[in-house]
Amino acid sequence: MLERAELQRLLDALRAAGYQVIGPTVRDAAIVYDAIERVEDLPAGWTDRQDGGRYRLERRADQALFGYAVGPQAWKRFVHPASLTLWRARREGAALRVEARADEAPRYALLGVRSCELHAIAIQDRVLIGDRHADPVYRARREAAFIVALNCGEAGGTCFCASMKTGPRVESGFDLALTELIDAQRHAFLVEVGSDKGAQLLERVPHREAGAGELAAEAALHEQRRPAAVVEVRVGEQHEVDRRRIEAERLCVLLLDLAPALVQAAIDEHAAIRALEEVAGAGVTPRSAPWNESFRVVSGREVR
Repeated sequence: MLERAELQRLLDALRAAGYQVIGPTVRDAAIVYDAIERVEDLPAGWTDRQDGGRYRLERRADQALFGYAVGPQAWKRFVHPASLTLWRARREGAALRVEARADEAPRYALLGVRSCELHAIAIQDRVLIGDRHADPVYRARREAAFIVALNCGEAGGTCFCASMKTGPRVESGFDLALTELIDAQRHAFLVEVGSDKGAQLLERVPHREAGAGELAAEAALHEQRRPAAVVEVRVGEQHEVDRRRIEAERLCVLLLDLAPALVQAAIDEHAAIRALEEVAGAGVTPRSAPWNESFRVVSGREVR
């Protein structure tokens, strides 16, 4: 466990190890990723409200440091920047002298990386260093990076990590992982070690073993992020789709229209069916179609 008051010691240890700490901070009415030096630079007491075409910052009732969903920026600009100087040339009389640039990769410590973002970075790794033709600049930046991940406690209106199996809990690809625990009695971080590099750095920071109550609080937080209900659509065979006069490509559109009904559907198993019939009432399919043969609400963790 790492107490809130000791988080600055973690930042100091990262800088002492030669890293520039990059983390979330509030700027231009958004939570963005930038260089930070102090805990006070983090978005304490701020959260965001996200939905289709909407992003707003709001004040929280507490002083959580990471109480927001994934913001409008990505970590890509730190590990795979849009522009790099690869070589320079200068004229020496009638000749042209070309000088290759071999700058040392910057050492970034990325603080607050969510599970969905780690999965995105893993795709970049597979493309840029996992093939025969690796990008040496990207490889050097990735090997030089230190990742402090964050188990997500907030979901935005457009989040879908549970259905894609990319969160909200981090599973791999990090050096240290934090879970923020905050209530009336405490504000602390449960720390998980993901690499030897992470273990070595944590030894430089005051910490203690997590107690049973803190482990239970972490488990409750992750349980809270599990979806209450998911939608299962059985298409099965093509003739079943044709019989209901629904083109296969329309199914995803109908499900998107149903999204607001999911919370109610967790309580009333017939609500989603009624909502789907209302969406279909504009001529997509007869309202009397036997929807409950192909559509049902089930409990679980993921969309199947």
